[in-house]
Amino acid sequence: MSFFESLDIRSSTDRPDFPSEEYGDFMALLTKWNLSEACGSDILKFSRKICRDDVILPTSVKQGHQLMDQMNVPHISFRKAPIMTYMEETHYLHYRPIFDAIKELLSNQKIFDNCTFEFTPLYHEG
Repeated sequence: MSFFESLDIRSSTDRPDFPSEEYGDFMALLTKWNLSEACGSDILKFSRKICRDDVILPTSVKQGHQLMDQMNVPHISFRKAPIMTYMEETHYLHYRPIFDAIKELLSNQKIFDNCTFEFTPLYHEG
């Protein structure tokens, strides 16, 4: 395994337990392929027609996303900072620390395989 752990939600130790293996696999497909909620709902509707009675799937894609929102993966979490108050309403900046964003990018094996880490100190005279 590389220095940076993969973001595979099925093997994460910080994830909530999915009610079934199929539930976790379904949510992994949604995140892997970045499927829209409408597309995910159509796939879920089709899956319900053909799956066994003992298979537990989310009742909706939204329910699956709510369960995934409970995941505690520090380097993909956003932080929130108040930036201004206007007409008694506070506006916030949602951000991610740069090192967390880099860690997420490098946890993608396809990107990591194309990275080269060579350091050559360069000195400038004058």
